[in-house]
Amino acid sequence: MIFDVKTITLNNKAMKPYIFLTLLLLAFTSCTKNDDPALKLTREEWYTVRTDYGGSVHLIIEGTTNADRVTVTTYGDGLISDHEIDINLFNHFKADVGISFIVTTAPLTGKFVSNTELKIYKNTNMITMALTSDTLKY
Repeated sequence: MIFDVKTITLNNKAMKPYIFLTLLLLAFTSCTKNDDPALKLTREEWYTVRTDYGGSVHLIIEGTTNADRVTVTTYGDGLISDHEIDINLFNHFKADVGISFIVTTAPLTGKFVSNTELKIYKNTNMITMALTSDTLKY
């Protein structure tokens, strides 16, 4: 098989911009790895529940995330723990979480503010998001 040297040179010159752009695109997409966790809340609703033995503070949260795992910090009788939130296949979550409770025989009166923290994990990275209620009362 005989090749015309002029044709090969012309084709190589014409292909150089395409090869360069392809390599540049591959380099850009392979270097833009995003391991930063992100979370967008579309609903944050705090409410209280009174019972015969005291009361509790609850939080309804809903939103989307790119995270592998999301937890909400809960408080109760001095015990602090993290409640894991289920994330569906579409990166959406919705949960009603009991944040804290109080056991008392005294009447629950007065206004107060509650708070918690979301922990958002993706791969080895983790960020926190502080949430604070408006004024609540039992």
